[in-house]
Amino acid sequence: MPYSIGPVAAADKTARLWNASTGVALGVLKGHRHGLNDCAWAPSGDLLATASDDCTVRLWDTTTVRTTCLVTVAFPIPKFDTVSQYA
Repeated sequence: MPYSIGPVAAADKTARLWNASTGVALGVLKGHRHGLNDCAWAPSGDLLATASDDCTVRLWDTTTVRTTCLVTVAFPIPKFDTVSQYA
């Protein structure tokens, strides 16, 4: 997959996708109400999970740059933890 994500823990409530080979911006993932704490790619590379202090985990389709699933959890996901351990 030619994508990279940055920054992982975004204080501006977004994650940004770009082409890792060219550095060209591909999209901004917006939707969280608080800063991001973690993210994880699906093995297929076309889905990305982001976790936030707003007690949500969002699953993004990176081909459309849209949320495909929103899960509310009972507590904020700790910073730099692994999202997949909560799935």
